[in-house]
Amino acid sequence: MAPLQGVILEAGGKRFAMKAEAEITSGVRTGFILDGSGSTWTSIFSSILNSFPGVDVGMREGIHLDLGGGESMVEIEAQSFMGSDMAWGGVSGASPLTQMSVLQQTLRDTQIDSFRPATLEWGEFSGPGQFSPMNVVVESPRITYNTDTPGIIDVSMIALETATFDADAFADAVTRVG
Repeated sequence: MAPLQGVILEAGGKRFAMKAEAEITSGVRTGFILDGSGSTWTSIFSSILNSFPGVDVGMREGIHLDLGGGESMVEIEAQSFMGSDMAWGGVSGASPLTQMSVLQQTLRDTQIDSFRPATLEWGEFSGPGQFSPMNVVVESPRITYNTDTPGIIDVSMIALETATFDADAFADAVTRVG
């Protein structure tokens, strides 16, 4: 099947389909244990490492160690408009201000974290795609309404892939350790 065009965010039991004028940028925020920031400590560490066979760290070369740190991220910019038949938190086709309010209320009142992640579908990360939808938390959501274009809202946010925890199992483990 073809990859999903646009994105679908499910949070707080509501689905928000953002397929109009959607721009999706995916990436990885890397996080290194050693990051080669060029500090004096890196220089000292480099001179120590250079005493080992097979190691050659030159002047002002960074040292990087990647143990999987960082986060997978998806930046989303999209629009929704009056009369749209796409899923929008139970108010599909409503005025843009109503759509804006429902999304704002959902994001404001829903705890989105590793215990209760939102779900993001896009491209091959979807039901019909090659990969499962992503469990995410939402960072910096912005919903913009402009009176010059009263039939449209602009939505932007960053979705960060998150690990998921079973709250009951986690609480049980903490109780046993504590």
